[in-house]
Amino acid sequence: MTNEIYIYDYLSKEGFTPAGVCGCLGNFYYESTVRFDIGETARLTKLGMTSEQYRNAVDDGTYTNFVHDSVGWGIFQATWYEYKADILSRAKAKGVSIADPEIQMASFVNAIKTGLSALYSVLTTATDPREAAEAVLLQYERPASVQPGADEAGKRKVIKQRGDKAVEYFNRFSNANITGGGNQMKYKDGVNIPIQCMQTNSACYKSTQVMQVYGVLWHSTGCNNPNVWRYVQPSDNAPGKDKMLKLLGKNPWANDWNHIYHEAGLNAWIGKLADGTVAAVQTMPWNYKPWGCGVAYSGGPSCNSHWIQFEISSIVSA
Repeated sequence: MTNEIYIYDYLSKEGFTPAGVCGCLGNFYYESTVRFDIGETARLTKLGMTSEQYRNAVDDGTYTNFVHDSVGWGIFQATWYEYKADILSRAKAKGVSIADPEIQMASFVNAIKTGLSALYSVLTTATDPREAAEAVLLQYERPASVQPGADEAGKRKVIKQRGDKAVEYFNRFSNANITGGGNQMKYKDGVNIPIQCMQTNSACYKSTQVMQVYGVLWHSTGCNNPNVWRYVQPSDNAPGKDKMLKLLGKNPWANDWNHIYHEAGLNAWIGKLADGTVAAVQTMPWNYKPWGCGVAYSGGPSCNSHWIQFEISSIVSA
């Protein structure tokens, strides 16, 4: 799993919108190239350390000035002593490295939820990744290049760079564009985004990779059950879980595909909702590799490598 996918999954579970997540990723790219194990080169050079040496020395306790040395560290290049103290405290409590992804992301979310409520509101409601990226830059990262008194042309350049990267991530993960008319998120063909119920608990969602999309492949379950709830259910901690269950219907047997023991996964399902209407439900980002096909007998690439896959609940009629 790439760091980008891990972050997208983590922040989505925290209630960040796709645009909000990508606004964060646009900043992380320019802070750390989206790495959890990297330190600020200039300050580490003065200490005579590489990122690996610094991490190891902090982890084993031989270097004790991590909190106050102002060396940028990790995914968001934390320099402020309170952020670094929180990272170190979490690492010690869990017995893990300061490069651990979970403790860094937990620290990031905690800082925003507890100290930057306006930014949290933006990231949980944003539909425009540029807006989200600028908010993260100005309210959270706050590098010298955007501080009061900084060169205005330079400031605009940094804002644009991070906004451009956020849009790039947004297009990669959601295959959507920001268009006019209130900055609504729409697909490239102008059709509104379908129902989304991401299967974040499944083995496929947790372990797959991003793919280059070549086309679309359709499957049928071959079973006499047209109800989408048989296969698709929201994760326990998903925002709006109760509303989604009312829309889809509840699986009374809990044998849906949103479980770690199901080593399969599709990008979307088509079937009947609770009210009997037929709809498509997206269960993974379009460019996540699905696990719906076997290995190609010809020795060539599996259709899992490059094809968006839909599964149709059988005996469906509109």
